[in-house]
Amino acid sequence: MKGSGGGYGFDRITDIGRAIEEAAKIGHREEIHEQTEALKIYLERLEVVYQG
Repeated sequence: MKGSGGGYGFDRITDIGRAIEEAAKIGHREEIHEQTEALKIYLERLEVVYQG
């Protein structure tokens, strides 16, 4: 996620992915949970619009 979101215009996904990765490196489970919740909320609110 950290390296993929921004390439598609989803900078927030990149930010959340980075935070999850950093929290995982130090074993900070609470932060991982908070960030996965933030990702869930972001994805629930996301609206993809196709332009042709």
